[in-house]
Amino acid sequence: MIALNDVALPLPDREICESIERDISIDRLQLLFSRSWPGFGMVGLATPTMYRPWPPLPVRLNRMYWPNGATRWGSGLWLIDAGGATDLHDSCFSADGSKQIDSTLVLSSEDDLGDEIEAVTIKKLIVFPLIPLYRVLKNDGSSDLGMYLLYVADKRITWWDIACPDFGISETAGVAWEDVFSDIGTALGLPSPGIDVDDVNSKYLEPSRAINLTGEPVPPVLDAACYNCGQRLIYKYDGTVATQNFKTALDAYKAERDGDLGALRTVRAGGPKFTDLL
Repeated sequence: MIALNDVALPLPDREICESIERDISIDRLQLLFSRSWPGFGMVGLATPTMYRPWPPLPVRLNRMYWPNGATRWGSGLWLIDAGGATDLHDSCFSADGSKQIDSTLVLSSEDDLGDEIEAVTIKKLIVFPLIPLYRVLKNDGSSDLGMYLLYVADKRITWWDIACPDFGISETAGVAWEDVFSDIGTALGLPSPGIDVDDVNSKYLEPSRAINLTGEPVPPVLDAACYNCGQRLIYKYDGTVATQNFKTALDAYKAERDGDLGALRTVRAGGPKFTDLL
C-alpha cells in the first residue's frame, strides 16, 4: 500500500503504467524537477565522473528513489485520481493553496492475508503541483480531469537554492572538517544538531582553501566535503542529516542483512536498504 498524508494512492498494474509512459513523454517532465547545472567550475567537484543529472532516466511511475549525497534527492512519481487530489489538497497546500506543507509518505508491504510485513515512513516531503493526464467523460456529457501525475521529493531539492557560506579556511585559521559541516548545516537551516558528523580520521588533515566556494550552490560543496574526508551524506527518512564513514556504513549493512528484515526483504523489493544509520 502507498499512502500520502493518509490518502491511499492507486496502484495501477504494469500495463497501465507502460501505456502512460508510452503515450506521454514523462522523461521530458524531468526538466520541471531537475536542478540547475552547477557550472564549469563545479562539474567535477563532488562527482569525479562529472555532473550527473537527476532524477534518473528513464523516469518510471510508482517508484521511490532514495539516493545518498546532497546533489541528488529522494523522489517519486505517482498516479492519483481526481477524488484523491481533492482529499490531499489541504494537507499538502493549505486550504487556500498558498503554501507547501511538509507531507508524509508511507510505503508498506502486506502478505496474502493483508497483514503488514514492513512499512517505511518518509517524512518532510514536498508535494509539487499536480499534472493532469487524461480527461474523463461523465454520463451527463461533461468531462473531468480524472487522473494526475503526483511528484514528491525530499528537502534536498531545495538545497540547490541555498548559497554556500564563507568557511574562512586559511593556512592559519585552524578550520576543521567538523566546522565546515557545522557552517553548512546552519546555512541549510537544519535543526540542532544540524549535520550529525561521523568520526573523521585525523589522517585527512584540515580542509583545503579550495573548498572556500562562497556563494556557490551548497549540494556539490557538501558532497565534496564528504568525499574529501572519506564519508558520504545520509538523508534519513525522518528528515535528519548525517555523514557516514565506510566502517559505519558496512556495520549498518551487516546489521540489516543479518536481521529479520534482511531475511524477509527480497531483491525485487529493494533488498537491504543499507543507507541509513541503525
